[in-house]
Amino acid sequence: MQNWINILTYAGYWDFARVFLIKINDQLYVFDSYFDEEIDDYTDYFAVYRIPDRLNGKHDDMAELRKMIWDFIKDEQEAIIKIPVSEITFDETRKSMIKADFLEKYPLS
Repeated sequence: MQNWINILTYAGYWDFARVFLIKINDQLYVFDSYFDEEIDDYTDYFAVYRIPDRLNGKHDDMAELRKMIWDFIKDEQEAIIKIPVSEITFDETRKSMIKADFLEKYPLS
């Protein structure tokens, strides 16, 4: 398993990327730690969504990719898993890469 996974794009940053897209084995996943109005803070987990094959690869630029992420999430898709924020290790920029070690405890497939 690779040690780091590149974040293809992110949308939203507060201390670290709050919504981001990664690719594992040709499958796209969105991680979303959204702002919860009820608690007046960001969630302490990432809701993870698998991008359906019909949408995978249908983006030519970053703006299009970000729009696809937001459109997909706002349609209130059901998360495949929720991963505690504390289980995700970011690179020093906190928006470019995440360590792949979370996959041992939280497999996405």
